Amino acid sequence: MAKKFIVFTTGRTGSTALMDYLEAFDDIGVPNKNIHCPDNELVHPARIREIANQYQVLCKVPITCQDVLIQQFFKYNKNYAFAGFKSMPPRHDNLQELIARQDIKFIILTRDDVYSTVASFFVAIHTGSWRRGGGPQQIKWHFRPEHEKQVFGHLHYIYESHILLKDIKNAVRISYEDLCRPDFQQQALEDFFGRVVKIANPKPPVSARDYVLNWDAFKQFIDANRAKLGF
Repeated sequence: MAKKFIVFTTGRTGSTALMDYLEAFDDIGVPNKNIHCPDNELVHPARIREIANQYQVLCKVPITCQDVLIQQFFKYNKNYAFAGFKSMPPRHDNLQELIARQDIKFIILTRDDVYSTVASFFVAIHTGSWRRGGGPQQIKWHFRPEHEKQVFGHLHYIYESHILLKDIKNAVRISYEDLCRPDFQQQALEDFFGRVVKIANPKPPVSARDYVLNWDAFKQFIDANRAKLGF
């Protein structure tokens, strides 16, 4: 029976790079080894119906909800030593039941630099540049008043995610900033997987200060709204 894990993230935290690293091992089952699912996000809202239909064919059982999809994913991958997927806490209908499970190891990835998390979301959505290999951000962005609603939405989502992630007890917690270090080592992660776990070709985190052209205005907006949220 596979040891189960879920990589929970707020997004823009190196989680895709971590999943790519884990996927390369023959004894670790992830969605992309079963179906075409390159980001290994089992319950991605834009694709969950398509993903559920594909697992319904593979598992030969009706998949009518998230809980059944997760159950069947782990069952289908039971012959691996490990099986897991990536997700984001607000996407789960029954999150409290899920995180109460003692048979799943939760790996939580967050980013200390909230400014850069928000800016990275904005740029990724507007350019489609969800996958990045690290290094300087080539796209420059001028934060404008018409961006405020969307930027606040990203900030609120990150705030909400942090609150939900705090409730998870059976968890290994990693910051993006640590994950990007060439000498990164997380003993609890290595104990679970029985090997060194890191990302390939780590590079220093990119700061929004380097590509948001009116950085001071952007920072002021984020600071003011973090204060309102108590974040």
